[in-house]
Amino acid sequence: MTKQPRQVFRPIDAATIRVSTSVPSDAAWPESCVVATAQWLEWLKAAWRRPLVAAAVTAASPVLADRVAAALEPSARVSDLDIRRLVDSLAKYLVRMDGRATPFGLFAGVAPLAFGDVRVRLGDDHRPRTRCDSSWISAVINRLERCSAVRALLLVTYNDLCFVRGDRLVVPWQPHSGMPRPSTEEHDRSRAAHRGVSSGSELRTLRLGSAVRAVLHAAATPTPVPDVIKAAGEADPSKSAAYFDALVSALIDSGALITSLRPTGTTPDVLAHTLTELDRSGAADLPEIANLVQELRQVQALMQEADQQHCTDMEVRARLRRDMLRISDAADQPTVVDLRHDSTITLPPGVADEATAAAEILLRLGPGPNIHWAAYREAFAARYGFGALVPVRELTDPTVGLGFPAHFAATSANSPVTPRDALLLRLAQQTSMDGRGELVIDDRLLQTIEADPTGIFRTASNLDVAFEVRALTAADLADGRFDMRIRGVGRSAASTTGRFLDLFEDSDRGRMLNAYHSVPAYTVGEIVAQLSSPPNTAGLENVVHTLPVVDHVIALGEHRPVLARHLQLDDLAVMVDDVRFYLVSMARRCTVQPLMGNAAARHTMPMIARFLAEVTRATAAPVRLFDWGTAARHLPVRPRVRYRRTVLSPAQWRVDGFEGLDADGWKARIEELRQRGVPGRVEVGRGDQLLRLDLDQARDRAVLHQYARGRSSLTLTEAPARHDFGWLGGRAHEVVIPLISTAAPSPTPQVLTSRAPLPMVTVRDLVLPGDGILLAKLYGPRELVDAILLDHLANLLAMWQRPPQCWWIRFHDTSDHLRLRLHTDDYGHAAKRVGLWAAELRELGLVTRLVLDTHQPETARYGTGPIMRAAEDFFAADSAAAESQLLTLRTHRHWPREALTAASLLDLSCAITGSRADGLQWLVDHPGKEPGGRRPRLHPDIVRQTRSLVAQAPTELTQAWQHRRVAAAAYAELLREPDTHLRPDSVLGSLLHLHHVRAYGIDGEDESRTYRLARAAALAAVRDTSDRTGR
Repeated sequence: MTKQPRQVFRPIDAATIRVSTSVPSDAAWPESCVVATAQWLEWLKAAWRRPLVAAAVTAASPVLADRVAAALEPSARVSDLDIRRLVDSLAKYLVRMDGRATPFGLFAGVAPLAFGDVRVRLGDDHRPRTRCDSSWISAVINRLERCSAVRALLLVTYNDLCFVRGDRLVVPWQPHSGMPRPSTEEHDRSRAAHRGVSSGSELRTLRLGSAVRAVLHAAATPTPVPDVIKAAGEADPSKSAAYFDALVSALIDSGALITSLRPTGTTPDVLAHTLTELDRSGAADLPEIANLVQELRQVQALMQEADQQHCTDMEVRARLRRDMLRISDAADQPTVVDLRHDSTITLPPGVADEATAAAEILLRLGPGPNIHWAAYREAFAARYGFGALVPVRELTDPTVGLGFPAHFAATSANSPVTPRDALLLRLAQQTSMDGRGELVIDDRLLQTIEADPTGIFRTASNLDVAFEVRALTAADLADGRFDMRIRGVGRSAASTTGRFLDLFEDSDRGRMLNAYHSVPAYTVGEIVAQLSSPPNTAGLENVVHTLPVVDHVIALGEHRPVLARHLQLDDLAVMVDDVRFYLVSMARRCTVQPLMGNAAARHTMPMIARFLAEVTRATAAPVRLFDWGTAARHLPVRPRVRYRRTVLSPAQWRVDGFEGLDADGWKARIEELRQRGVPGRVEVGRGDQLLRLDLDQARDRAVLHQYARGRSSLTLTEAPARHDFGWLGGRAHEVVIPLISTAAPSPTPQVLTSRAPLPMVTVRDLVLPGDGILLAKLYGPRELVDAILLDHLANLLAMWQRPPQCWWIRFHDTSDHLRLRLHTDDYGHAAKRVGLWAAELRELGLVTRLVLDTHQPETARYGTGPIMRAAEDFFAADSAAAESQLLTLRTHRHWPREALTAASLLDLSCAITGSRADGLQWLVDHPGKEPGGRRPRLHPDIVRQTRSLVAQAPTELTQAWQHRRVAAAAYAELLREPDTHLRPDSVLGSLLHLHHVRAYGIDGEDESRTYRLARAAALAAVRDTSDRTGR
C-alpha cells in the first residue's frame, strides 16, 4: 500500500483534450519482396481516397499532395522509384495521423474537457481556424516596410533586446530581418546607411553615430517615423531627409527598430493586425500599395470562407493558397490550420486526482533544483549580496554583470553520475534480472530515491501535465477501471493550451482565462505577467502567438504601446536571499512572476527571455518527465515505472544492428527483437516527430525500416494497444490538466515594503583599483590563514605611521584565499607595501599569489553612504575581535574553538540589538537552518562552557569585544533611521555569518553547529532569567 502524498498541487478549470481526427485503418500493404508498381499505385489510390487523409496531407505538405495527385492521373508517367518514394512519404504521414495527438493541421484537434459524470461524444464536424503562416506574413510586412510612403505613416519603437558595445549597437535578435531587399531606387539610396551594418550568424551590429543615437532616443516609445527622421536631422544637419529616411529603413531592416505593422506574441490573428494598422495609419489608402491591400483583404475573406467549410473541403483552400503564393512565395504552404475537435468529453474526477498525484510524485522523484542556477545564485550573493537589486540588463551582460547561467550555453553532454543515478541504475538492472518488466514506486522506494525527504524544496507555482487515459470502454472509465501514462509536463499552466484558446467558444475561453488568473503568487502582492517575445525565426511564430492569458505582459523585442499593464525590461531587476531569486518591478516596488503562454522551446527564445522565464523558479524543484539519469541512459532495457494507476515512464529497449539490412534481413531483425521481449506496438521519436507503430503490420515495419536508415541505434518505447483507447473509439489522445501550487505566498521582501529608496546595485558602485579601498586577495592553503593573521598582519600595518583601517575575511571561489581590505588615500603606496608584504609571505610558503581586485560594496545588505562607513568601522572591529579570539585560542588550547566563537556570536547579537535581553531573544526567535534538515543534540557541557567563556575571557579579548560593541552600537543607531530599508535585526544574521567566516572559515555544517550552540546558550540564559523573575 502507498500512502497519499502530501498535497502540493491542485488542478484548475482549464483542462483540454487533444484528439487525433483519424481512426487507424487496416489498409492492405503489399508484403512480398518484389511488388509491382501497379500494386503500390493501388495502395496509394486507396489511401488517397480517404477524404481526411487527402485534406490533412494537402494542408501539411501541398508539395507532396500535388505529387501524389499527379502520380494518380491516368496519363501520368512516374518511375517505379518515385512511386515508392511517394508511398513511403504518405505511409509516414498516415502513421503520424493514426498514432499522434499533437495538434498539427488537420491531423489532430483540441477540445475543452470537463470532469464529472463520464460522457464521450465524438463527431466529425471539426472546426478549422486558418491563419497566415508567420514566414509568409513576415515577408509581406517586409515588403510594406520598404515602401517609403508606407513607412512615413507608421510608428516605430526601439528594439529593447539591443545593447551598446563600444561604438556599436548590437542587435542580437532579428527574426524578421535578412530578407532580400527589392532592387529599387530606394534601395540604392539606402546603401550608404547600410555601410554601417555588419551581419553575423547570431547578431548584427551597427555603427552608433550621432544620428543613430538620436533615432533610438526618439523611438524609445512608439513614435511616428517623420518625428524620428526629424530627430536624426537635428543631430546631423549635414545630411538630407532622404538619407535619414534610408537610415530608418536600414534600422528597421536590421531589427533595431520595430514598426507598428509587426504583431506581438499576444496577437493570434496576425493578418487582421496588419490590415488594422494599415487602416489606422491611413497607409491602406496609398496608391503604392492599393493592389496589395486589396489582395490581403481577399485573402482574409477566403480564410473566413474556408473556416466555414468542412475541414475536408479543399476547393476554397486551394484557391486561397494560389492567391497567397501570388503575393509572396516565402512559404510553400502559406497558411496554418488549427482544429477545434468536434467532441464533448467529461472524465471522472479520479483522472484529475491521479494526474495531480503523478505530478507530485515526479516532483519527489526528480533530481532537485538545477545545479547551474544554484551556482548562479551563489555567484550573485557573493558579488552583490542578499537584498541587492541588480537591473536584469546589467546582470545578464557578461562584461559588467554575471552573464547568463552556465547551462544556457552548455551542450547536451552527459552530466556527472550522481548517487541518485547510481541508485536508479541498480534498480533498473535488478528489475530486469528479476524478470519483472515494471518498477512500482511505493512509499519505501520513494523514500529511498527522493532527493528531498525533508520537503524543504520549493515548487513551481504552476505547470500542466499531459497524459493518455487507457480504458476499454466508457463504462470502465466511469467505474474506475482505467490507468494512465504521463506524456509531458508544461512549464506553465497555459503553456500547452495557450495558443489554442481562440478556437474555443466564448464561455469556455472565459472560464479558462479566469482559471489562469488563479495562478498563485510566490510572494504577497506579486504581479503575474505573461512573457511575450518573438522566436529566433519567423516561421516559429506559428506556435507562439496566443491570446493574453493574464492582465500584465512582459514584452521583449516587440512593438507595444506604453500601458500600465506592460512591464518594460529596463524596469526589471533581480535580487536573491538565502533561498531563492526574486524578479522585481522597480517602478511598482513588487515582485513579478513571468508566465509562459506558449510551449516555445528554450533554444528558440532570446536568451534574456529564457532568463526571465526561469529565474523566479530557478531554485525550485522542477516537475518533469521521469529521468533514469546519466548512468542508466544507455542500458539495453529500461523497465516501466509505475505509481498507482499512472505509468511515469514506459518500458524502453535500446537496439542496434540495422545497417545494410534488406527487406528479408529487416523482417528477421524484427522477429529477433520480438523474441527479446520487444512488444508488438512501439513508439520511436518523440514530440512532433513521434511515430506509433504496430510491428505486426507490414506498413509500420516498412516505416520503421525507413526511420532506421542512417541511425546506428534506436530507442523503442512500448506503446498502447488499440483497445487501450477503446473508450475513445481507438483514437490517439492527450489530456492536458493545468495545476497550481497549494503553497501560501511568502511575505513581500522587506526592501520593497520599506519607504526607503530601493537598494540598487550597478556597475557604477564598483570601487576599482586605484580608488579609496584596496582589495588584496592572498591565495594559499586555508590552514595557513591563522598564521598570516596572528604572526604577519601586524608587520604590514606597521609600514604606516598611522595604520589604515583594515578588515578581512576568509573566502573560497576557485580556491582558498584571504581577502584583505584597506582604506587608503594613496593607493599606489598601499599597493606597493602590500606587494612587498605578500612577497615575504610567499618566501615563507604561506601564500602562492596576490591579486589586487575590484571592491564591490554590499550596499544592499549593509547600507550606503554614512551607514556603509559605519558598517566598515564595524567590519574592522569585528576583524580585530576575531583575531583576538584566535590569539586567545592559541594560549588556551583546551578551550573549544566552536564554544568561543559561539560566545562571540552571543555577545555580537546583544551588541547589535542594543541590549542583552534583546540579543538573547533574537537568537531564541531565529532557530537557523540545518544542512539536510538534521539537528543533532548538543551536549549540555559544551553549552555551559559557552556561557562561561564570556565571563572567563582574558582582558585583551574583552577589550576587543568592547571595541566591537561600540562600533556595533554606532552602526545599529544609523540603521534605525527611517530613510533606510535595513534594520538592526535584519542585518544581524548576515553579521553573525560574517563573523563565523572570519573566525573559522566557510563551513556550513560547522557554522550551523556553532550557531545552534550560541542559541542554546541564549535559551539557557533566558530560562535562568525567567526562573529568577518568576515569569
